This record gives sequence, C-alpha cells and structure tokens, in this order.
Amino acid sequence: MIAGDAEAIAIARQLAAEFAKGDSERDRKRRLPYDEVKKFSASGLWGVTVPKEYGGALSFTDVRTRLQKSGDECVLNGHKHYCCGVLLADWIPVIAANDEGKTAIAFVERDAQGLTLLDDWTSFGQRTTASGTTILENVKVKPEHVIPYYLDYFVRNHTRPWIDSNVEYGFEDSLSVYNFGNVQTQVHAALDLAVTCR
Repeated sequence: MIAGDAEAIAIARQLAAEFAKGDSERDRKRRLPYDEVKKFSASGLWGVTVPKEYGGALSFTDVRTRLQKSGDECVLNGHKHYCCGVLLADWIPVIAANDEGKTAIAFVERDAQGLTLLDDWTSFGQRTTASGTTILENVKVKPEHVIPYYLDYFVRNHTRPWIDSNVEYGFEDSLSVYNFGNVQTQVHAALDLAVTCR
C-alpha cells in the first residue's frame, strides 16, 4: 500500500521509465501490455485514481444497458462499443438503468457467463489501449456488487437547493432534480440523433 503522495510519484516515475522501453514496438506490433498492467496493479498506483474519502470513482451513465432484479440476483443486458481498457480488466464496472429507471453501477467479473469482450478498437495511435466492445447477455450479478449510482457523490454532496425550496439538500429540491433530468434527456436525444444519422 502506498503511504503518501511522494511515494506514489516515485513509483510512477520508476514504472514510466520502465514502460517507455519498447513502447513503440508494442504499438507497432499491437502487443497488449498485459505484463505492464500487472506490474502497475501490483504497485498500488490504481488507488491514486480513487478519492480517499469515497473509495471509488464514478463515470458517465449509459442507461441503455439494463439491470433487472431476478430472484436473489440481478441480470445485466446491454452493449457498449468503446470500453477503455476492458480487455485487461479483472472486474468490469457497468453503468445501467435498474427496474425503476435509476442508474446503478454493477461490477462484473471478467469470466462471468454471458459476458463477451471484443478486441475491436483500432483507432490510430490507440491500438494498445486494450479497449473494445462489451456485450452483456443475461449476465448475473450479486446484489452486493451493485452500487446505486443515482445517489452519486456530486448530487449528494455539492448541489445546493434553490434558495426558496425549503429543503436542506440539492437532491431533495424538485427544481434541481428537474434540471438534471432535463440535461439527461437532452444528452439521450443527442445520442439517439447521432446513431440515427450514422
């Protein structure tokens, strides 16, 4: 475990120098950096991306993926074209809409039945990012591997209610909720339009 910022920087510099050797050849031959990622993981540097007080980082929603309750488990179905680094991941965070239409993050093990990872990302200069398409077909997820994303950090901790709303927190303010929903609707409309026009 990394003790502080200075140690993290020293480890990062050491690994960066080591990984720079042969980087052009890796990219030219499209050799995915499995060994480098294992060394990076063992170093403890992944923890640098996690805010200390929250234990994790969140990303943007993709509510076309669905997470449905099925008995004691949840089931994921969906498809995402570009997933950064997914080919090297042991656990894959998937953002999906639950039965109530609210977003959640489900963590899926790499060898889960119904999970397909395609090595199909070949963008110029990014051939060794280990990114690709993720397909989820009736992938079972334990409830303890699901986080309610709709209660995310920003809304819970940084949105303020309208001054005359008579509520204490932004997530209780119907005007704030309306405005966030409006932005989300516009984003989905733009995405649908982009798909339609392709």
